[in-house]
Amino acid sequence: MAKLIAMAGKGGTGKTTFAAMIIKELIDSGRAPVLAVDADPNATLCEALGVPMPQTIGMVREEFGKAADSLPAGMTKGQFFEYKLNEILVEEEGMDLLVMGRPEGAGCYCYVNNLLRGAVESLSQNYRYVVVDNEAGLEHLSRRTASHVDLMVIMSDHSVRGIRSAHRVIELADEMGLEVLKKLVLVNMIVGERSLTEPDQAVDQAVMAEAKRLGVDIFAAIPRDSDVSAADLAQRSLLELGAQSPAVAVAKKVLDYIDAETR
Repeated sequence: MAKLIAMAGKGGTGKTTFAAMIIKELIDSGRAPVLAVDADPNATLCEALGVPMPQTIGMVREEFGKAADSLPAGMTKGQFFEYKLNEILVEEEGMDLLVMGRPEGAGCYCYVNNLLRGAVESLSQNYRYVVVDNEAGLEHLSRRTASHVDLMVIMSDHSVRGIRSAHRVIELADEMGLEVLKKLVLVNMIVGERSLTEPDQAVDQAVMAEAKRLGVDIFAAIPRDSDVSAADLAQRSLLELGAQSPAVAVAKKVLDYIDAETR
């Protein structure tokens, strides 16, 4: 079964950028194939990965709604939905990409979301890892579009409010009863030495104090990376970043941790 890594946290904390770093390290370290799932209605993971914006599951939902009563002979609704998902899957070297998008019209999508969960679980059998870049919140996870999460990476910016938000994400995941094996909090966009990735050395004392007060264990700190900013301005894929990137180093640390914990 594929290991599922889900990104979470408030908006603007660098979830999508770090999801791309995770995917890069998985491919570069020989852990492919990877299924990348952009579960944010404002889909930008494809841009971070240097992939043109594809058709989305939101579009498939709408097509399914129109075609549900006139399916090809001998094809069930579940089979048709899975066929359409495979049709919109973007295939790249070491990685495939699936973009959730958003519903184009009004209405309840509970039934379609149930089909989606089954289809994603079926697709996941073809991969070693699934990386899900969520929107700011846990709505997609609350819909149980995956049966389990091996690792939830919770991103915070370098602020007291960011740590409080990360704590609320942890509380919400617990309240929802999500099946999450491990949760890791990362503090992103640290200003300082690029080599500083250990929290005690890099994170401001006020932020660390709030984390300790709330019982939030900060796994690693990610310094602000000028190479990431330069790649964004040049519209280059983040998969092209060199191994010297501090975000890549933290991604390696995260993956080594979850592999050790789930071996």
